[in-house]
Amino acid sequence: MLLDDHAAQWSSYIGEVIRGVPLYYPSWLRVSKEQKAALIIDIRTQFDLKPHMKSPDWTEINAGIQQHLQKAYNTNKAAFKAQHWVIDPTTETYNMEKIRWERLKNITASEWDKYIEF
Repeated sequence: MLLDDHAAQWSSYIGEVIRGVPLYYPSWLRVSKEQKAALIIDIRTQFDLKPHMKSPDWTEINAGIQQHLQKAYNTNKAAFKAQHWVIDPTTETYNMEKIRWERLKNITASEWDKYIEF
């Protein structure tokens, strides 16, 4: 799939849609197929994938899209961990109680527990 003049829009939109995926999955490979399919549906609202989906090259094209999504997911997860999982210099370990109490307001307590577990 050639992006040509739309590469910047593609990159920006991939970054936007991937923010909807919770970062508590151990890796992109563990994100459910349903969630990944929903991302493709979301992407289709901005990019016409229909001709590509009918193409014999769709498997390869979809793999490329998944790679873009994976890279964006990994980048977001690394940034999130760097911001919230800070090693306590006195113990040289993560202060899990501090992390637990500094839950983000837009994440429920039960969901935050999943973030802490990863």
